[in-house]
Amino acid sequence: MNRVATAERATVLRWSSVRVSGTLTKATHLVFTTGAPPHALLHLEFAPVHGLPYLATIDFGDQATAQAVAQAELPHLAAGAVVSVGGQALELRADHGTAALRVVGACDLVIAEA
Repeated sequence: MNRVATAERATVLRWSSVRVSGTLTKATHLVFTTGAPPHALLHLEFAPVHGLPYLATIDFGDQATAQAVAQAELPHLAAGAVVSVGGQALELRADHGTAALRVVGACDLVIAEA
């Protein structure tokens, strides 16, 4: 059985062009943007069996219920958890001697349960 957390809003349809999966290399963290109203952003770093690691940021928006969903998923997103993320595209990010693939427009998350 899998857990599904989505940042999609009922009025916005998003289609995933890519879906990538891997194992979280760090515990996922939730941050809030500044400004009114603040948005909840879930930052994930995960790696496939072979290849470059992935970076994804999922915007859960400014609604309290969506932010509560994101907060509730944090205990399931410790390092070592297996996740799958959908998005619009992959973008190569290279800086300071490291490289990763950023999931552009990350919009949904599936967490594999043991």
